[in-house]
Amino acid sequence: DPATVRFPVIVSDRGTPDGWIRYTARGPLVNRGTGDHFTVSNAAYVVFDNMDLSGGSGGHVFNLRQSENIRLRNLDIHDWGQVGVPSYTEHDLGRIVRKPGAWAVNDQAVFIGRGMRNTVVERCWIHDQNSRSVAWYYSHPYGQNAVTMVFPEEGTVLRWNDFIGSDEHRWNDGVTGYGNFREDGGFHRDADIYGNYMGFSNDDAIELDGGMRNVRCFDNRFERNYCG
Repeated sequence: DPATVRFPVIVSDRGTPDGWIRYTARGPLVNRGTGDHFTVSNAAYVVFDNMDLSGGSGGHVFNLRQSENIRLRNLDIHDWGQVGVPSYTEHDLGRIVRKPGAWAVNDQAVFIGRGMRNTVVERCWIHDQNSRSVAWYYSHPYGQNAVTMVFPEEGTVLRWNDFIGSDEHRWNDGVTGYGNFREDGGFHRDADIYGNYMGFSNDDAIELDGGMRNVRCFDNRFERNYCG
């Protein structure tokens, strides 16, 4: 119930292959504080479906760790993340700062972290983030991403999503991956990325780095990104 929900919502439910647990909402869910919307850990067979999510800063909309068979589908994620102004000092190099010495970064719509197996993100619209990204003119881009992969185990699927920034509020990457030179970097293994639209990033539409195995990326459309 949007009137009574308190963030972050901690999810550790464990369903079964023939008995998934479903989270949904009757109306828009607005996080008026800091931190995650949903923190998911040690969960299994859980689906988050048909929700309008906005607000929140200093965390992730979905923070997924050490779980398996998690699905995010039919989600409208928008207007979240830290707000700041660009700073062009020698230290900040164009980055968005919330206050002196504090950069506005690392608020991801979907964070897929260590130990994640068989995560599916489908038919989601992730757009209009609050922060901005550094332009290459000043330094390597730095800012928000629609999806961030941080050493998942296996089986990630991104399909039929729209990850759309704008000229004023561009992504760092549409989808970013950690561990560019590690065997378990990026999507790690056994992943599919297809049928997505990714637009308006200052760096990559999608990072496909690291020693990935059996990772397929096909039938997507990438537009208005500065790198491939």
